[in-house]
Amino acid sequence: MSEAARKSLYTIAPGLPFVDELARGLWAQAQVGPFGLSDMRVFLPTRRACLHLREAFLRLPDCHGAILLPRLQPLGDIDDDEALFTGYANSGDLALPPAIAPLRRLMLLARLAQKKEVGMTCDQAALLAGALASFLDEAHIARADFTKLPALVEEQELAGHWIETVRFLEILTHEWPRILEQEGCLDPVERRNRAMDLQIAAWKTEPPRHPVIAAGSTGSMPSTALFLGAVASLPQGSVVLPGLDASLDHESWQAIGPMHPQYGMKNLLEAMDVERGEVRPWSASEGGAWRQDSPRYLLLRETMRPAEVTEKWRELNIESIPPDALAPLKRIEVDHPQEEAQVIALMLRETLEHPERTAALVTPDRGLARRVASLLARWGIEANDSAGASLSDHQIGSFLSCLLAAAKPDAEAVAWLSLLKHPLCGCGVELPVCRKRAREIELAVWRAEKPSAFPWLETLREMMRGLTAFWAEEVPLAQRIAEHVRVAELFAATADEDGAARLWKGEAGEVSALWLDEWREAAHDFPALDGESYRNLCDHLLRQQTVRSRYGWHPRLAIMGPLEARLIHFDRVILGGLNEGVWPAEVPADPWMSRPMKRRFGLPSADFRIGLAAHDFTQLVCGAAEVVLTRARRDGSSPTVPSRFLMQLDAVLRAAGASKDGQDALAAPEPWQVWAGLLDRPRDGVIRPCAPPEPRPPVAQRPCRVRVTKIGAWLRNPYAIYAEYILKLKPLEPLDGMVGEAERGTAIHEALERFVADWPDVAPDQTERALRRLLEIGHEVFAAYSSVHPHVAAFWWPRFGRAARQFIAWQIERRQRGTRVLRVEAAGTLHVGGLDLTGRADRIDRLEDGALAILDYKSGRAPTKDSVRKGWEPQLPLLALMAAEGSFGDLGHGSGGGALCVEELAYWQLGGGRGVGKEVEFSGEEVPRLMDEAKENLLKLTHAYADQQMPYRATPKPGYALRYDDYGHLARVSEWSRSAWEDAS
Repeated sequence: MSEAARKSLYTIAPGLPFVDELARGLWAQAQVGPFGLSDMRVFLPTRRACLHLREAFLRLPDCHGAILLPRLQPLGDIDDDEALFTGYANSGDLALPPAIAPLRRLMLLARLAQKKEVGMTCDQAALLAGALASFLDEAHIARADFTKLPALVEEQELAGHWIETVRFLEILTHEWPRILEQEGCLDPVERRNRAMDLQIAAWKTEPPRHPVIAAGSTGSMPSTALFLGAVASLPQGSVVLPGLDASLDHESWQAIGPMHPQYGMKNLLEAMDVERGEVRPWSASEGGAWRQDSPRYLLLRETMRPAEVTEKWRELNIESIPPDALAPLKRIEVDHPQEEAQVIALMLRETLEHPERTAALVTPDRGLARRVASLLARWGIEANDSAGASLSDHQIGSFLSCLLAAAKPDAEAVAWLSLLKHPLCGCGVELPVCRKRAREIELAVWRAEKPSAFPWLETLREMMRGLTAFWAEEVPLAQRIAEHVRVAELFAATADEDGAARLWKGEAGEVSALWLDEWREAAHDFPALDGESYRNLCDHLLRQQTVRSRYGWHPRLAIMGPLEARLIHFDRVILGGLNEGVWPAEVPADPWMSRPMKRRFGLPSADFRIGLAAHDFTQLVCGAAEVVLTRARRDGSSPTVPSRFLMQLDAVLRAAGASKDGQDALAAPEPWQVWAGLLDRPRDGVIRPCAPPEPRPPVAQRPCRVRVTKIGAWLRNPYAIYAEYILKLKPLEPLDGMVGEAERGTAIHEALERFVADWPDVAPDQTERALRRLLEIGHEVFAAYSSVHPHVAAFWWPRFGRAARQFIAWQIERRQRGTRVLRVEAAGTLHVGGLDLTGRADRIDRLEDGALAILDYKSGRAPTKDSVRKGWEPQLPLLALMAAEGSFGDLGHGSGGGALCVEELAYWQLGGGRGVGKEVEFSGEEVPRLMDEAKENLLKLTHAYADQQMPYRATPKPGYALRYDDYGHLARVSEWSRSAWEDAS
């Protein structure tokens, strides 16, 4: 490299704001007033850096009035337009084919993948195509030679799956170049490489007569390194490196490896044949001396010292780490990610209390970034999240996905309700009308025991016909996209607004419209596919599209990734998610090549990205007035491991004696964790959960007619009686009429009732015929459910078969004892204590001595004897009382023509599960006693609730709470019962 080129290399120390120092130096170089900058061309790593450099000129103290800024361009967007400035526009040598559109490339690669792997679904092919596209970009960035792919297999014995993988990659060496030629395009990174090469060649032939500055890049990629070398060789070229360590000792510099933050710049200088000492400070504000001996950078230099020379840590002492290095550096460790987000959001909010101060959260953890953005919204703050959000997370994305879910011919109620209740769904009527009709359909059709017809639903199905009618057929992809858009606009329309106007407005709407147009154009020759494949493919692509907000965000707060933030200055920088696997990011297993294969192919090692993360960490820690390092000790139920950068920092602090005796030298003096926790606590610090509900409705509104099956619920949970009988609240049926325990019990009762009516007595020699008849009746009853819900036949029918055998056995046994069926499904009412008690006995038998037996079939678990004797399950004793009082009509006379008496009570468990055949029976003198106790308890109950002051409490006896409580969530039992238990403990 020439001496002039050596003098063109500069650096800006990590302790200085990069873009501000760069702007100050450019302004000083212009020296010709406000128009001197316009002659310059400045290359920066990212678009965000270009934006912040533009704003940095406004902060210059000497920059007043209107100025023409330099031409700012990200390095990733170099193209052949530079020919217009070099005088070679007419030669034709710099003309390049356009870059292939990302979606078009994805579709073409997906088609190749499907041809290579027969039977692969469209969404799987798209996923594989995305991985192929990433591999192509990585290979082009590293300028790898694709002709070496076959040699990876031929030169060395590999595992069988690696051989198959390399053979699969042959589509990139054989078929993909041919497709690109047919398309008349180039891969985006390959085109950028060629543009850089052509630009470098043009500059060599005729150097530009204006200053060219490349700043902020470490030259870590071969193409970028070549470009930086070319810029440095220009007569008016300058290369400004970010944070080159020119004063690191020679031994450590030579030991630098791929995981060191200086590794990229070390390779760049070696490629340029430049010594570190020849790189000069960029700005005169540095006073001609290096600022890298600042206390904080000394600390970071030791932290990032190569492992081979860490024995130098033995020489550290407390004087090696001056207090100035630690004062602006704080660390906060919390228990879980949500708490970390709360602390960070509070710190960002506190920054705004100081005029003109700026702050940024910098993290690779997208989950943490989303949490912080959501928490900032509680103060009405919208932080600028540079990474944006997936299109599937926006309303338009979820609407497009819900539409396809409902378009399936066998779509379930959840899919339709998700669509009809979506904010963007209008269905051609006013939005309140649409929501009202959706609720009516939900109750009348999908949550009804006996669904009824709803004309508007048929209208909606007809609107959906364009997607539903050809769901199972193979239809060209472009046609499916067009029909998807048409039906979406149809469902989004309201009575006074067109569907297109509602869907495609706003930033997310614009992104969606452009994406769908590009996808339809890219898919013009894609193979035909059915509706389910299209739906999966669409959902996959929706997750890949990103929406970045351009307006409305706060001017002094930002949420960024490390790459975008490393060149930008903020007063307070919070480095969040500092756990191993997040910062640095966990290196995923490469699906295409092992590490040795990548090395032979010419791709950078995975450790190289750790070095880039270390450089970002160093730049960010040194570049702000205040830096806060945060991490969560746990992620869900799993403990986390601190980032290696934090552990290295701790090792240095312990070696220097700054952290000792359990004291953390970086501990934040402010109790941010406590303050964040107080945000969601009452002012006095005492959390008061809701009190148990104690409704006291007027006596006139209290129930005077109750089913006998509800008396046990009244005793166990009076609030359930209040909700059902006074508030008239009924549990909704499950969506799609999904059958449950109640329907199974109804079916079993119906089958048994019909059988007993046909065949009340079963003799031992009739066992097989009776069983066949019972199964025939059961089949008829269950057929009504099985036609709609196939799982009934799979799960219920085998259980019914086992229950039927047990039932026949009981029938024979009772016949042998002289017992006869007297009445089935007997209904009656008994007036007792001012209450009309209604009930239905599944079966009433007459015993051999003329007494009665009350039987109850249980499809679920039968009550225990203990619960019946203690009065918590009074159903059978009360039914016996009703029978004895004549509530079920004329049941005849007792033995000797005396009064009727009940001598037997029994529960028969016939659910068909593990408890099939269980019989809970009471007989003899115990039955009258149970009847008397049940009547006495019922009278006490009715008398107590005839008092206006008697509340309907929920679960007054927690040990006897209902097993299934439809109203427990309304009573908020979980909240106040847990708090009571905690207080007691």
